[in-house]
Amino acid sequence: MMFTTNNRMCASLITLSLLLFVGCGEGGPDDVDPNLSTVSGTINLSGSPLTSGGTVTFVSEDETKTYSGDIDSSGVYTVNASQSGQGALPGNYKVAIQAWDSVPGMDEEGNPVEGKSAIPEKYSNPDTSGLTATVTDGPSMIDFDLKTE
Repeated sequence: MMFTTNNRMCASLITLSLLLFVGCGEGGPDDVDPNLSTVSGTINLSGSPLTSGGTVTFVSEDETKTYSGDIDSSGVYTVNASQSGQGALPGNYKVAIQAWDSVPGMDEEGNPVEGKSAIPEKYSNPDTSGLTATVTDGPSMIDFDLKTE
C-alpha cells in the first residue's frame, strides 16, 4: 500500500489526537493534590439553615484560585476543587453565595426569565458580600450567617 504525503499527515494527526485524548482523562485517587484541605460548613439565613440550596464560592485574595461547592437543603456545603479532589488550598478567601427561590433561565419560547434570589444580592459577589474565610491545613469547618436587609 502506498501512502501519499496527505495520507501520512492525516495518519500522524490521528495518532497525535489519540495520544492527547488518552492523556486527558480524569486522574485517579493518586492524582489528588495532597495540599488540599477539606472545607465544609453551614449557611444560615437570619439564624436558620438556608433551605433553598445554592452554591458557595471561595475566591483567593489574589483571585488566581476559585473553589466552589453546592449547598444542600439543610444549608450544609462542602467545597470541591473540581477534578483535583475535595477541598481548597490553605489561605485567605473572599466568599460569594448564590441561592435561588426561582432560578433564572429561559422560557419555552427562548425568552429570558428573571430569577428570584433567596438571599440579599450583595452576597452573590465576593467583592460585595463582606464574607471572608481562612482555610487552614487540615479540615476547616466554616459557617456563614447571612442577614436579610
